Amino acid sequence: MAVPSYSDLGKSAKDLLTKDYPIGHVKLEVKTLTANGVNFTVNGTQDQKSGGILGELKTKYADKVNGLTFTHSWNTKNVLTTEVEVLNQAAKGLKLNVLGSLLPTDGKKNALVTLDYKQPNVSSKSIVDLFKGPTFHTDIVLG
Repeated sequence: MAVPSYSDLGKSAKDLLTKDYPIGHVKLEVKTLTANGVNFTVNGTQDQKSGGILGELKTKYADKVNGLTFTHSWNTKNVLTTEVEVLNQAAKGLKLNVLGSLLPTDGKKNALVTLDYKQPNVSSKSIVDLFKGPTFHTDIVLG
C-alpha cells in the first residue's frame, strides 16, 4: 500500500464531520452516466442562515486507455472551470493536473498546475499557481 499524501492525513475524520453530517446547510446531489461514458453531476447547497443557494453543473469524461480525464463545470456564481488530468503517461505513479477557471463578468482568471507522484514508500505533491505570484508549494511524505 502506498504512503498517503499529506492532504489525506486525517481526511476520514474531516469527511465524517463535513460530508456525512452537514450542519447549517442543505445539500442535494444528482449524478447520471450517459451511454458514451460522460458523467453529469448537479449539486445544490442552501445555507440555512442566509438562505443563499449555490448550484453547479459538472461534466466529466475519462479516456482510461490514454489516462486522460476532462472535467468542466459551471456554477451559479457564473464561474467556468476546466480541468485536465493526465495519469501514468510520463511515469508510473505520476499524475499531472491542470485546472483553470474564469469569471467572464470580471475577467478574473486562475490556473493551477499540480504534479502528484505516488510510489510504495513516497508520496509527493507540487502545486504551481500561475496567476498568484506565480507561487510554488510542495509536500513529501516518506514511509
